[in-house]
Amino acid sequence: MATWESDHTPLASPDRIRVPRFKTVRRGFDPGEVMEYLVWVGDHVEALESRVQQLQSESHKDAQGVGAHVADLMRTFDQVDRLRREADRMVAEAKAEAERIRVDTRFETEAARADAQRTMRDAQREADKILSELASRREAVLNEVGAIREDMLEAAKGLEAAIEWGVERRWSRDRGGGGAGRAPAPRS
Repeated sequence: MATWESDHTPLASPDRIRVPRFKTVRRGFDPGEVMEYLVWVGDHVEALESRVQQLQSESHKDAQGVGAHVADLMRTFDQVDRLRREADRMVAEAKAEAERIRVDTRFETEAARADAQRTMRDAQREADKILSELASRREAVLNEVGAIREDMLEAAKGLEAAIEWGVERRWSRDRGGGGAGRAPAPRS
């Protein structure tokens, strides 16, 4: 019968690992094997933590790249807003000018209206073009974010498979399985 003296915290870091103390009984665990296993687990926990930190760092770098794309999108949105305000201002000026000219002559009014409409169409075309570019950029950013997410999920699955494989391999060897060849290969 074994007793485990611990505060039941997960083995998240080497400083949290508590060495268990096992009672010696006729049909119990070999204390030397138990200690050897715990040292092995402690060594692998440090390696796994190091890999997790590396993946987090890479994820942070990827997120910063996405942040730059978002900043570009925001600048483009600001440009579109300025163009719309400018177009609205130009249309308002054109309408005021047209009204003044209409009082003087009908012919000049028609010319001013044509100019105002042309300016408005050009501004609308420019705004539509920018909005189309924004939609394309947004889609590209979303695709990049999706790819980053998929890469992170695949890395986590690979890490989980490697951990399971190592634990199963060690368990099989310790249970008298005889060799590392009998342990299942890691899943990818």
